[in-house]
Amino acid sequence: MINNNLYEVMAGEFPPTHAEDHYWEYLHDGRVANADAIMDLMSRHIRSPEVMVLIRHLEVAARMPKADAASLVADHSPNGEIQISDPELISFITISQIGVAACWNQAQPGVQADRPYEATAGGLT
Repeated sequence: MINNNLYEVMAGEFPPTHAEDHYWEYLHDGRVANADAIMDLMSRHIRSPEVMVLIRHLEVAARMPKADAASLVADHSPNGEIQISDPELISFITISQIGVAACWNQAQPGVQADRPYEATAGGLT
């Protein structure tokens, strides 16, 4: 469900993405966004079955199952920046307006996209 109040909350809570701090993955082939690649990215980096999606250029946000989010994101990429998180706002994905994505975990800021849940003793594995 799309919710403009949710947009305001997410826009304020989503941390900034510093390009040089992340590994970036292609999700777009120059013609269309790859919904399967988007779903794979969410499955690898966000554990919850639902995600929060923030579509900056439309100023809308929604909470939905990952499969619905993959389709929504594919429909709107690469028209502008899109941000995805788990409902707890711990794991994040930013998809830039050129169709590349970066992922990180707020609880473990040094963990990169290719290894999202390892790194520290006692932390996520």
